[in-house]
Amino acid sequence: MIRGEAHTVVQAIHRQISHYGYHVGQIVYVAKAHKSAEWQTLSIAKGGSDKFNAEMKSSN
Repeated sequence: MIRGEAHTVVQAIHRQISHYGYHVGQIVYVAKAHKSAEWQTLSIAKGGSDKFNAEMKSSN
């Protein structure tokens, strides 16, 4: 039982893993606000897909 609702073990594990992801998002949000202009994206920067794809093709 989680908050009065029955869950299988797999459902409970899925719920907990999703919950962790939520908190990671909160931590990234706070870190981004703290670093402000110094923040470096954790993925491909906006408008950077073409450059990224070209680099991926040239590395193969």
